[in-house]
Order: sequence, then C-alpha cells, then structure tokens
Amino acid sequence: MRKLLLFFVFWFYLSPVISQAQGIGPMHLRYHSPGVTNHLELIAQVMIPSQPSYRISHDSYISNDTLYVATCYFAGMQTAPITFTDTISLGSIAAGISTLHFKISDSVSPQCIVVSSVTKIQPFAILGPTGIKSDLEKPVLVIYPNPAKDLLLVENAAINAFAIRDISGRLIRKQNFFPELDRKLDVRFLPKGIYLLELHTLNGSVLTKRLVKE
Repeated sequence: MRKLLLFFVFWFYLSPVISQAQGIGPMHLRYHSPGVTNHLELIAQVMIPSQPSYRISHDSYISNDTLYVATCYFAGMQTAPITFTDTISLGSIAAGISTLHFKISDSVSPQCIVVSSVTKIQPFAILGPTGIKSDLEKPVLVIYPNPAKDLLLVENAAINAFAIRDISGRLIRKQNFFPELDRKLDVRFLPKGIYLLELHTLNGSVLTKRLVKE
C-alpha cells in the first residue's frame, strides 16, 4: 500500500511535466568574434513546460553537410511554461554546413532522464570565418557523383552560377551556369582533395556543398 501511495505521489508531480510539450522558437548562428576566431554559437529560443529550468548538457556533430545540435534541460516541478533564449557554444565549425538540426529534450533529473523532446530543422549556409547566411530557401537539386573524378551532374537545378573554393575559402573558379543547355560541371582541373561548392540560386541565396575530388 505504501509503495502504491508513493507511486501516485510521484505520478501526480511528474505527469504535468510529461504531458506538456516544449517548443523551439527563432534560432540563428553567429560567430563569437567575427574575423578573429572561428568559434560558433547557436542562439535559440526554447520553451520548457515547467520551471525552474536550466540546460544540463549539449552535444554537437556534423554529418552529410548537416550540423546536429542536441540539448537536455532540467524541467522543474512548478508546472508553469518558461520561454528563454539560450546561447550554446559549439566551438570551431568548418565551412560547408547547409542545414541546422536542433533537438531539445527535457529531463526530470539532473542526470538527463529524457521525458519528451522536440526537433527543429532549418537551412543555413556557413561559408567561412565571417560568413553565415540563415533562413535560406533550399533549391530542389541533385548533384552526383560525390566524390567525383571528371564531371558533376546537376538535376532539378534552380541555380544560375557556381563557385568552387578550397577548404580555407580561397576562390578557385566562379562561372555562370545554364542548366537548360548543359547539366554538367567539369571538375577535371581540380587536384584530389576536399572543396566547397557554392551554388548561387535564382532567388539570390547561396547553398554550399562539400565536394570530394578523387
């Protein structure tokens, strides 16, 4: 009987936390000291279902041109939603990222025992130490093969120019692109290595992809 009573007490206090969902508001990336360091920060508005609340941990990694950021917040026992802006230090991030995948989770314990989570995906273009473009409309296009030896094929392109840069951001080649005439990009002139392919879209945005030349 005592165990059953403890269970109901535990459920009574935690059920409001578990039943409410949190959310993610506006978010953007910035460099902590533009032109001085490559230290990147994520500034995001997060909503936690109860308070007091604070961030327990965060993790970030890059996969397939996407920057993944995951955070865990401790959700207090006062069932009053709280919205606040969190600044998350990500350290040095290389150029070439085109998408931000941000996931927040809330926990009933300081050890990050997750009870609910929510994810927001937003296009970004990290072009170099001082260049970040956000809220981009990503063109519907397919580029293959990558890695490439001779030619890159571009399908469903909404681009009118492209540029190739080395990994440090130095411009190697930039030229107009006419997909209605030719859907191929010649990369035979490039030595083997990793490059940044900038795709200039018809709506004025720039999408950056990592290109591996074999």
